[in-house]
Amino acid sequence: MDENTNVPVVSAAEAEKLACEVKFLLDAGRVMEGERLTEEFRALFGLGEEAQAIDVVYLETADKAFIAEGWVNRIRWKEGKKKAERTYKKRYIVDGGDEAAVAAALRQAEAEGFVPGAGGYEAELDWGYAKMTLSLTHGSAGAFKGYQSLGQFSAEDAVAFFEKTMPGEERDWGEENWAASTLGRAQLFGPIRILRYRGHWDGVGVTAELCPVGDGQTVAELSFKADDWKAAAGTRERLLAFLDGRGILIHGDSLKTQAVLSACLLA
Repeated sequence: MDENTNVPVVSAAEAEKLACEVKFLLDAGRVMEGERLTEEFRALFGLGEEAQAIDVVYLETADKAFIAEGWVNRIRWKEGKKKAERTYKKRYIVDGGDEAAVAAALRQAEAEGFVPGAGGYEAELDWGYAKMTLSLTHGSAGAFKGYQSLGQFSAEDAVAFFEKTMPGEERDWGEENWAASTLGRAQLFGPIRILRYRGHWDGVGVTAELCPVGDGQTVAELSFKADDWKAAAGTRERLLAFLDGRGILIHGDSLKTQAVLSACLLA
């Protein structure tokens, strides 16, 4: 997309007030028993025994053309919900962990046509062990007529489903109708069944997720959300130390989407 040179400068105050999701990877071998979380781990965070099942499918090309440009196309169907969530997500790497780095990522996004909070996009920082990413998410809900599960979807069905509400920023990314031509050679990956547990720790709500990524491997993740990423820094540091002190924290970062797609493409 052509760069817009008439973009307002993002202030440090605006960058400071962004919402965030803090995510830590866990040692699956230490927090899981079979395909579920251990009772000991659940007790640490007040997590219930029952998990919500979430089925997810992705549309991506064999050479990961969408991810290469920072885009993710996902359909997610949560247990107990009648409608699926169709999500278009654009990610920007935050090169550093302070307000200046966050503001720089926001300026890049604005220069490429995004204004957080406008155009149907929701801005959020994904804050992991060492890396931070700015995510701009455009979502919508829709019913599947004649479908009982995502497993019944074909790639053609998914393409048609995405094209109905795909935002113009992705459709014409870099060139007119870029996404439409790229979707034409996309594959359907999934459904992947994620198990989600909800609990609490240190006065905040936490979520634990188990995501299979192929070959018997599972990504285990603990996260919490906050309306202000700077205000959440203290809780993040305490949670990091708490997990590390129990020997269950992985000292690294990984996006579930990339882990799933990489495993599927290698299969």
